[in-house]
Amino acid sequence: MFTIILIIIIALLVLIVAFLLAKSKVGGKVNYTFTRKGTLLSKPEQILFHRLIEAFPNHLIFAQVAMPMVVKPVYSNRSEGTILLNKICRKVFDFVICDKKSNVLYVVELDDASHNRADSKKRDHDKNMALKSAGIPLVRFHAKEMPSIDTIRQSIQI
Repeated sequence: MFTIILIIIIALLVLIVAFLLAKSKVGGKVNYTFTRKGTLLSKPEQILFHRLIEAFPNHLIFAQVAMPMVVKPVYSNRSEGTILLNKICRKVFDFVICDKKSNVLYVVELDDASHNRADSKKRDHDKNMALKSAGIPLVRFHAKEMPSIDTIRQSIQI
């Protein structure tokens, strides 16, 4: 008797899950409903982006680059690799400076007041450690003290 009740409960759970999955689809297709977010860069990021372009006209400047596009984990087993990849997979660098062949030369971060929060400090630490380990130089500027083009050139020796 217990076995029959258990089978019925499992069958009901499967039906409920199937119903919920089907409900999220329209006409057999996933209902992709999105809206435009607005500008890709904040006002301070836009200012720094244009200054980076002016400071390094013979280089490629990329904005909002996913960390796994710049660094990849080195690991001895799959579990370790998963842990390392999870530390970087949803993080982005504000700016990446590359040579004309798109080799990464520098990473630039623009910090604001939010970087004083504990979660931001952890995210910054992960970025710092990944870049240090990969041998990629990092420079951080603060949004309240937006660097001049000359300061940018002095801070980033390419």
